[in-house]
Order: sequence, then structure tokens, then C-alpha cells
Amino acid sequence: MKFSLAGVSATLSLIMAAGMAGTFFGFSTGVMPGLNAARPASAIDAMQGINQRIQNPLFVAMFLLVPVLAAAAGCCCSPWTRSRRPCSSSPRLACTSWARSSRASR
Repeated sequence: MKFSLAGVSATLSLIMAAGMAGTFFGFSTGVMPGLNAARPASAIDAMQGINQRIQNPLFVAMFLLVPVLAAAAGCCCSPWTRSRRPCSSSPRLACTSWARSSRASR
């Protein structure tokens, strides 16, 4: 279960990060030069429309879940959770237990 959770969270975080990177790349290479070529008044209206439309549930979910899924994948794939120690059943337990053990070893 833990390795499938690690694989799913790593795959989703990579796909979502690639989607966000593609969105930002497309915006910076296509939209911004187009806005720069337009008259200032029409560019302002267009940018305000873009800012209103970009605030949708899909974009916000992708924007906020990428670091969460990446952290879950990191906790599930860490060497400590692959050992035979008890608490590797969930990412939260694995991360907190790893943090406790690293503090105790100092």
C-alpha cells in the first residue's frame, strides 16, 4: 500500500507540476507578448479578465496540491519508511517519526 501511495503521489505531483509549468510558460511566451503589443487600455482590460478567469477550482487545486503531493511522495519514498520500522503505513506517521528519530540522533 505504501509503495503504491508513493508512486501515485509522485506521479500526480510530477504531472501537476508539469501542467503548472506549461501554463506559466505558455502565458509568458504567448500572452504577455500579445498584451505588450496591444494598446495599454485594451491590455489592462484583457489582463483583468485573465486574472478573474484564472481563479477557478482546477487551477487553485493544482497550484496548492503540487507541494502537498510532492511532500507525501518524499515521505513515502524516504529510506526510513522503506525500513522495517513500524510506522511506515501513512505518510504523516512516517514524516513525524523520521523527524523524531533525526532529532534524537543529534
